[in-house]
Amino acid sequence: PEPTRVAPPVGMTIARTFNAQALAECLLGTGLTVTGATLTAAPAAVGAFTTGLDVLRLDAGVVLSTGDIDSLARTNLFQDMSTDNLAPGDASLDALLDPGGLTTTFDAAVLTIDFTAAAPGTLNLSYVFGSDEYNEFVDGQFNDLFAIFLDGTAVANNIALTGGTCATSPGLKIAINSVNCGIDGTNTGAPNCNCFRDNAGATIETELDGLTDPFVASAPLTAGAHQL
Repeated sequence: PEPTRVAPPVGMTIARTFNAQALAECLLGTGLTVTGATLTAAPAAVGAFTTGLDVLRLDAGVVLSTGDIDSLARTNLFQDMSTDNLAPGDASLDALLDPGGLTTTFDAAVLTIDFTAAAPGTLNLSYVFGSDEYNEFVDGQFNDLFAIFLDGTAVANNIALTGGTCATSPGLKIAINSVNCGIDGTNTGAPNCNCFRDNAGATIETELDGLTDPFVASAPLTAGAHQL
């Protein structure tokens, strides 16, 4: 049996919801209008969070997971927490996998948003990537990853890349192998180690074994229709 779970004292709240329209409107701000939204994911893999500043350094937003989002708001009691959603992967994510490793993704959670911009401007989406496959699978074939595709699903359309003041290797896709501090969590020379928060010691109130600082996906927008 699993040991007793400990409720996080910071009170981050996770709520499952499969309402694609509501999640899309949660993400998009002033001047952007959601015209359609769909979800391709297991029901347990999608939802929203609030009061997340102390854990994720983001206050509120959408959660997309390869597993069960409820584990986000639990103390890190397991180094191998896993939920198999028996869901397929995604071809656009497959194209981002490292050469020489697995060639197919599994348990993809995809939120697709059609929207219009009232005027030209810049799209900025803040996000955090985390995984329970840190740190033991760093530089291994199992490589959780995350992408944000704008107006197309080719690799070149992925605007979720390492960057900001913490990044020592900017412009990389967001994945275990591109943001870490080595297999033991102490290699400061690993790619973008300054952007990584090691949680092997359960110092952050989430089940995730590791997570990134917030990144920002940024891209210019023309007025008119777009898709994320």
